[in-house]
Amino acid sequence: MYYSRQRIYILLLILLLVLGTRNFLENASRTKIVSSDEGKILLKINFLLPVKKEQVMPNLKIIPEIPSSSIKTDLKWNNSTTLLLELTQNSLPGSQEVSIVLNNVPTHIPFVAKNIHKKKYFPAGHGV
Repeated sequence: MYYSRQRIYILLLILLLVLGTRNFLENASRTKIVSSDEGKILLKINFLLPVKKEQVMPNLKIIPEIPSSSIKTDLKWNNSTTLLLELTQNSLPGSQEVSIVLNNVPTHIPFVAKNIHKKKYFPAGHGV
């Protein structure tokens, strides 16, 4: 079957637009991190698309700078697209970096999953 160059360019452009849109939908979200005075990290995530809530916790990883550290995680949903994540450090040292990673959380759109990677320090002088 014969395709003209113009048709091939149009098909490639459409393919790039589809892949670019998918990438945007997977990685776009507004995330606000606020450290409180109580040794907690409060993370507010506004997803662009509603996610499958039951799939958030299994795909959430909290990685402390010191692997033996104990960090308590609480999730609370404000609505179908806004998640509040509260991290509380349960052990010393009081100040350390923590990585917050959400990988491949499915949305209600097939083949689109959300990804978030953030790093934050716990305030100094806290920890049990």
